[in-house]
Amino acid sequence: MVIPVALIKEPLNQVSPHLWAWMMLFVTAILMHGICLLIWNQQLKQVGAGKASIFLNLQPFVAMVLGFALLGTPVTAVQLIGSLLIVGGVVLATAQKREKVDAVSQRVSMSNPISK
Repeated sequence: MVIPVALIKEPLNQVSPHLWAWMMLFVTAILMHGICLLIWNQQLKQVGAGKASIFLNLQPFVAMVLGFALLGTPVTAVQLIGSLLIVGGVVLATAQKREKVDAVSQRVSMSNPISK
């Protein structure tokens, strides 16, 4: 979907004519996407969709931190505020889920006492 827009917006003389560059692009994209997809699906089975969706919100925060650490990309005040909101939201959501699980397990243990 993006290719027609890119061809209209950017002149073709800026596109690399080298086959190795295109092969590296496709191999990297397919390989990384495939590996990430396999890891995501495996972990999704283990932690469940609800918890995984909460932690998916950390992706922009991790990208910002890695961009700063590896590339030296400057971090703006808006990004810091957004990071605080993202991390705060994830902590709040996981804490609320933990409290609900504890409350449900406590009710279950009170209604079904184990007799020895």
